[in-house]
Amino acid sequence: MNVTVLPSRIEPDAHANLLALAARARKLQVFGPTVDFDAAMWDLSAVKISRPAAGAAKAKKLYFTTHHNGVAKSLKGRTPLAPAFATMLKAIIVMREYARRKDAGEYKVLVRASRPLYEELANRSYDPAELISSDFMKAAKSFETTSTPHVRYTMGHKLQQIAESINRYNLAKARIVFINPFKRVDFNYRQINEEDRARIAQKMASDDAIDAIITMSVAVRKAGVDHDIIFASAAELLMCAPWRVNDCLNLLNDCERRERAIEEGAERERLGIAFQGSKGVRGSIKWIPTAMKDIAERALADIRRITTPSRAVAKFMEDNPGRAWLPDPWRLADRDTLLSSKDMQTALGLSHSRGAVHWAKSNGVVPAEICDGKYRYRLADIERVLLDLQPQLPPASPPLSHYLFLLPHNYGREDRGVMLPVVRFLTDGSFSDFMVGRRPGRSIFARLNLRDAEGNPYAVRSHQIRHFLNNLAQEGRLPQLDIARWSGRKDVAQNFVYDHTGGVPLARTMRELLKTDDMQGPVADTFQKLPPVEREKFLKSRLATVHMTDIGACIQDWSLAPCPNHGSCAGCSDHLVIKGDAKQRVRAERLLKDYEPMVTAAENEAREGTYGASNWVEHNRKLVDGLKRVIAVHDNASIPDGTPVQASPKKVSSRAT
Repeated sequence: MNVTVLPSRIEPDAHANLLALAARARKLQVFGPTVDFDAAMWDLSAVKISRPAAGAAKAKKLYFTTHHNGVAKSLKGRTPLAPAFATMLKAIIVMREYARRKDAGEYKVLVRASRPLYEELANRSYDPAELISSDFMKAAKSFETTSTPHVRYTMGHKLQQIAESINRYNLAKARIVFINPFKRVDFNYRQINEEDRARIAQKMASDDAIDAIITMSVAVRKAGVDHDIIFASAAELLMCAPWRVNDCLNLLNDCERRERAIEEGAERERLGIAFQGSKGVRGSIKWIPTAMKDIAERALADIRRITTPSRAVAKFMEDNPGRAWLPDPWRLADRDTLLSSKDMQTALGLSHSRGAVHWAKSNGVVPAEICDGKYRYRLADIERVLLDLQPQLPPASPPLSHYLFLLPHNYGREDRGVMLPVVRFLTDGSFSDFMVGRRPGRSIFARLNLRDAEGNPYAVRSHQIRHFLNNLAQEGRLPQLDIARWSGRKDVAQNFVYDHTGGVPLARTMRELLKTDDMQGPVADTFQKLPPVEREKFLKSRLATVHMTDIGACIQDWSLAPCPNHGSCAGCSDHLVIKGDAKQRVRAERLLKDYEPMVTAAENEAREGTYGASNWVEHNRKLVDGLKRVIAVHDNASIPDGTPVQASPKKVSSRAT
């Protein structure tokens, strides 16, 4: 029996919808006129400008190609996607960019997620109108065995975005029903095994590695080589505060902030370094510990000394729009002036005249005159290329001359001449080369023969220093809010990724206080009532971990379960007030001032019969009562300063023994 497949009425509509969407996407030109919608590769470098020190070397090219040879750095060897599927993908990307600007990396991941979906259409002419829900499930399944949990979640999320766009614009003949099958992975850095702990510990620089940085800094300054000094100075700044390396390398020249403050009973000058912020955090001031103030000042002075010439070059170009900086006699000379290859070598700082010819050819500078086999180049053509080679800054950025870490092109390279007319940022990649070494034996530690216990040169990444300083702050009992602010974070919860103590050192201190009767509250009373043989076991279970908060210390063991009273520390019996801590008292008074009007407002709403208002009354009253008890502890002259006190003993602890 012959079976006749009737044509789908919806399929032609899907094709028409795709054509209409593609036409609209082409018209929008969200990536500018230089990006060809129909090309198999989009170069977004001109429109997706990263902060200079963070992303200068990162490629921003989208390859609309298959898995085959997908790691190639050009279109050579790649297989372009079928036109219809590529058009759909490009249109989706354009509409997402039109709705909200995103980083190029977001779209690179989306293209990668689409490739197994594309393979599912191999027997249907790669027609996106033929996509069905099961295709998305099969595509998601392809990531199960080849990716980490985080990558699987990300790929599934991108597939879901594609499905939502197909449904929104009616690009398939059947509605796609697909939800990301992979759960978001939120790592709890306390609920892990010993193998994971050892792996996570590698994210923090060891004490020996920190000592090696100090030894390196001394040796570099003694040798007096500016190329090494500027990198060593950057490392010193990273040691003065928990920076993200891109925040540090994007500092402005005018970054120092000073104020007078009382420390240990004496008035001293504090040094702060203003930074522009990243990862959703606004620019702020990173205050330098008093002990590191001289180190930071010396580092900044050396960096300014080394980078001043490049800032002068940038300032010249800002004061003379359309003209590039060149040494005399070519600076601001007539644009029609002709330079020989030897002249161009001298003007640009190239190593030899043949290098000048090669530079001109590779940058599209055509000789204006050729006589007896010798090339002469027009000054205007040379300056045009020099201006194009300058760093491209994101919109609304300060002028180039305002930045601190500016260096001439090829700075520090022994195999090439230093090109002073071209300004470059010191990048995180070059800093990593200095501290880690891209090639064996090239890091500063290898060159100075500074080695670890296993005989290998030290290799210290910038983020390991950030982990180290965060851990010091945890061990020093700095409140979580202060650690987050010092580190430039918008979420206090992110501190725990950098906390390698697990709250154990502070818990050990609290246990000693409890043994010597220097703690007050139900826990102390219970401890005293226990037989001596049971006390040690009680201590280890009841005070396994301790973490500082804005208004005291928390003895809840978060490795057992999430905190049931998160955000309500004042009314929790697992919270200790550290009597006499001035900062914690000020914070408690400020919170009390904020919450008392909330209680009044909630009571008024409750009297008017507003649904749910009674719950707010109860919640805010508990917080206000708890804050009053906290302040009362600080006001109690009979309690010695430094004594941990449970300020809310009436409530039964969530882990009472």
